[in-house]
Amino acid sequence: MFRNRPKFCWFLLLFSFFLSGLLSGCLKSYELKDRVLIQAIGIDKSDDLYKFTLQAFVSEGTGGQTGIDSSKSNTKVITVYGKTISEALNNVALLQGKNAFYGQNKYIAIGREVAREDITRILAFFNSNNQARAGTDIITADGEASEIIELKLVENITSALSVRRMLENGLVNGKIFRATLIDMESSMESTVKSLAMPILTPIRGESDLDNTLYASGTALFNNGKYVGEINPTLTRGLLWVTRDIDSSIVAYLNDGDVDIASVDVDKLSTDIEAEIIEGIPHFKISVKANGSLTELLLKDNLTATSEDIHNIETYTAEMIANEIEEAYSVIINFYRCDVFRLHEWLKKYEKEFWKQNSENWSDLMALSTCDASAEVTIKRFDLKN
Repeated sequence: MFRNRPKFCWFLLLFSFFLSGLLSGCLKSYELKDRVLIQAIGIDKSDDLYKFTLQAFVSEGTGGQTGIDSSKSNTKVITVYGKTISEALNNVALLQGKNAFYGQNKYIAIGREVAREDITRILAFFNSNNQARAGTDIITADGEASEIIELKLVENITSALSVRRMLENGLVNGKIFRATLIDMESSMESTVKSLAMPILTPIRGESDLDNTLYASGTALFNNGKYVGEINPTLTRGLLWVTRDIDSSIVAYLNDGDVDIASVDVDKLSTDIEAEIIEGIPHFKISVKANGSLTELLLKDNLTATSEDIHNIETYTAEMIANEIEEAYSVIINFYRCDVFRLHEWLKKYEKEFWKQNSENWSDLMALSTCDASAEVTIKRFDLKN
């Protein structure tokens, strides 16, 4: 039975080589030197055409091992137009004589005008693009996306990398709701298609060294359509709930013996419970966090007591709870945008109610209620009993 196994194995091996030879021509391959390495993408509209502003990597090094000079911009800006997204991006090769490579793209900026239209087509295009990175950041521009792409930021090797670092740091300090391509895909595939992405405003200084970006808020979308936006304070209230915050500074001013205190809050957990009260969804949101005093100034050079620390803990916890409830009121009750993903908790705790009322979730959000609470524990050092 196994007498001809060696011949059969050789046959399979030769067949695999033959098949790989046939398939090698199915996909086009290009050398890296024949590519335009795209670092950032800006999407606007101009006279009913898509306007793409692309930031491409160009080494401006003058020697050394890397050939990269971090004091230079190391980028060039390419602008292309098209009736469709594909047509616009295909024009990169016509202008540059090279095919674009998007595997190193750091972020996609959507201009304000485009963001106020249906962004479903844009998200679908990049989600289906085999070069698109799942971790690519998605942002909304406070104006033209091209203004962000063209802004020269010199803190890193490329401006795109500076924007990426800003988004990472904004998440840490609770100022930016960070959204990535995979987040957008996950939200669009869920039962409730609510999206959020940060709004960035470019600020030009007297020189490139003074250029900066400001996180001016968060844009909200339902089913790919813009519904409104919230300011940075409400954004932090949202982040306390979604668990997308690592830490944030809370200031405590002029109370009792404490003149000023700054608390660096590290969130540990967020717990959400759902119940139905007289036919209306009600949510209990509780946050637990640790805190450390990064600044403490007492009146008359006093030493902090346990009571002072307790008061700071209470104040910090109340501030977190208030920010959550304010964010809930605006995002859920007013905009009816479930970026809190509360429907998942409703399905968990009130499964039958959700089955019967899921199609009316938008109306129920407007009527729903929320009680938020927080518990903050501050590390105690050098206290007077």
